Amino acid sequence: TEVAPGECTVVTGEGYTPNSTVTVQLTDADGNPVGDPIVAETDDTGAFTVDLCVPEDAEPGDYTVIGTDDETGTPA
Repeated sequence: TEVAPGECTVVTGEGYTPNSTVTVQLTDADGNPVGDPIVAETDDTGAFTVDLCVPEDAEPGDYTVIGTDDETGTPA
């Protein structure tokens, strides 16, 4: 999805530890964090939905959203 700096998008994930948390982080092309991480709670199936906002000072380009299971430490 294309998102302009200062705007938000909805991020979803599944396959994480049920009834736990996932740390969601936007990263640049080099894998560096962009903005602050967001903690999302998973449901009883291990899925989550959370709003992720792109910082206003983010440069245009390609970014990746990484969700890390806080129980296992596994990123996806």
